Amino acid sequence: MTLRVHRAGILSTLQDRGRYGYQRYGMPVGGVMDEHSHRLANLLVRNAEDDATLELTLAGPRLEFTDSALIAICGGDFAPTIGGQEVPASRPVLVRAGSVLDLAVCRLGCRAYLAIAGGFDVPAVMGSKSTYLPAGIGGFKGRALRRGDELPVQRASADLYPALHRALQSAEAFACPKWSVHANAALMAHDHHRIRFIQGRHFGLFSESSRAQFVSAEFRIAANSDRMGYRLEGPTLALAQPGDILPEAVTFGSVQVPPDGKPIVLMANRQTTGGYPLIGEVASVDLPLLAQLPPGDTLRFEPITLEQSQELYLQREREMALMREALRDRAKQ
Repeated sequence: MTLRVHRAGILSTLQDRGRYGYQRYGMPVGGVMDEHSHRLANLLVRNAEDDATLELTLAGPRLEFTDSALIAICGGDFAPTIGGQEVPASRPVLVRAGSVLDLAVCRLGCRAYLAIAGGFDVPAVMGSKSTYLPAGIGGFKGRALRRGDELPVQRASADLYPALHRALQSAEAFACPKWSVHANAALMAHDHHRIRFIQGRHFGLFSESSRAQFVSAEFRIAANSDRMGYRLEGPTLALAQPGDILPEAVTFGSVQVPPDGKPIVLMANRQTTGGYPLIGEVASVDLPLLAQLPPGDTLRFEPITLEQSQELYLQREREMALMREALRDRAKQ
């Protein structure tokens, strides 16, 4: 089957959890911005958690299903509808062949993830189906979706959610269960305007006032932010003593401070190394929250220890394991 693209949206790309093992050659990891919503969407349709999903940004596409399909949408609220009827998010939805899914301007958050049972049938490049736009590789022809595209989908198992197949016989366009996972989980799990971080390896090199401002001031996400980095507007941060920093490895969530003193939080498409001082590292558990903040939104940084960050991560993984087990049972019903 295929998904026919009648409207592409602002930036709709195929993404998985990233392209690992190639940073030493200068190839960024890339992948989804909000891994939590991506994983939940795949779990709901019984895909592997690393299968590619369609990442939607700010305004969504209009897609036609050439065959019946089991889908799930998680993350930001794009007001999805089929035939004018609202499609519930954060749950499996069995869609009738010929239906057109319309995803509008995002009302809450910034990104959503559309998973389809069976997964998208596109080739892996360097072990990943993620779209990396600067190099034009991965995903669907190495680019964002365009009007007129036909996105191939692999055939899925026919024995998932038997009750939905029975319900679809009398439904107009789609069928879904009454239950759902935590709606907008990446947005509601924690105050998404407070982003937790651990001190970066150059934190102590910044002036006392800059360190204090970083943990107390409000920052605004600049309009020129993108998948590579979030540029922050707010107080100007400075080193106690000017000096050069040797290039070092960076990662998703590294907070660099360039010479203009305006912090940049590196995101999914970050470079492999950086030569600006690192004032902080966003806790991995809060990266999905950060990814859901659109340009113009504000945030504050909340300091935590490395041990606290690790425990938060383990807690999330324990919750994900419970969710995985529960959905395995639901899929048989």
